[in-house]
Amino acid sequence: MKPKFRAWDSLENKMRYDIGVIEFNAFDKNVSALAFNHHLDDTGYGEVDNSQSEYYDALCFKLMQYTGLKDKNGTEIYEGDIIDKGYLNGVHDEIGVVTFGTGFDSDGSQSESWLGWVTDKGSSVLDVHEKCEVIGNVFENKNLLSEDDIE
Repeated sequence: MKPKFRAWDSLENKMRYDIGVIEFNAFDKNVSALAFNHHLDDTGYGEVDNSQSEYYDALCFKLMQYTGLKDKNGTEIYEGDIIDKGYLNGVHDEIGVVTFGTGFDSDGSQSESWLGWVTDKGSSVLDVHEKCEVIGNVFENKNLLSEDDIE
């Protein structure tokens, strides 16, 4: 799977999905710039017409990776999305924020033995993605989170 990203634009307060290039600083390995509406040929190296390209300093953006998973409605699940796990045996299960990290084992203990896409509550997104629903993201829908969930 080809990595896919989106970015929260803090200058215009909107989500951007048209990321064409991500530039990294070779010394500290941090993202230094993003290019939007920038297109490469099929090899990934040769450029095509990029007269509409926009380059920005990465400090104005929060980059989030696509998990490779979709929710029950076919919506792509990205890091930073708020998902509703719905109901289990008639009881509302969980609303959580998607992040990359360690989760919990079946006995409820924190597990350092695996990394993956989890909610901030430690539930594996892989286990629930076909049953859950993306209901927003941490930038546009903070009202969906409790005060404990907001960074």
